[in-house]
Amino acid sequence: MNMAPSVECPVGPSVFEQRCAWLAWGVWSLSQAVWWWYAAALPAAWWLSVVVASLLVAWQRWRKRQPVDALLRWTGADWMWFSQAYRRGTPLNKVFCALDFQRVMLLRVENAAGVRWWVWLEPPAGSAPQEWAALRRAVYATRQLEGRAASRAP
Repeated sequence: MNMAPSVECPVGPSVFEQRCAWLAWGVWSLSQAVWWWYAAALPAAWWLSVVVASLLVAWQRWRKRQPVDALLRWTGADWMWFSQAYRRGTPLNKVFCALDFQRVMLLRVENAAGVRWWVWLEPPAGSAPQEWAALRRAVYATRQLEGRAASRAP
């Protein structure tokens, strides 16, 4: 089997994630306004919704101030993660694609210590389409290898 070529991708703040958050906030705000306009008395669910949405907005603002600045690298045999916390790099046991929208991917990664986190990947500005295609091939090639290894296990 031909392995995917070595490739690396910078990981940073996701424009897609921010747009989705603003869209969700807009839809929620509109629904709250309509509910408020037509309701004679606001039920507890309305107030609970306001509290939950406020917490989600606070979380989103915190997340925006804590941007991921890392590098995800496929060496041709292993995945590596380089960031402020892992300056020398940490090998990743698993890289799982949870969502793939062709130009945006949501990955769940896990290092050797068992620490898991989620990252949005987008093609870097000015990168060649072949680089993004190579990264996607690497993600799916390693998924196929993990599946084959699991099927061979007793």
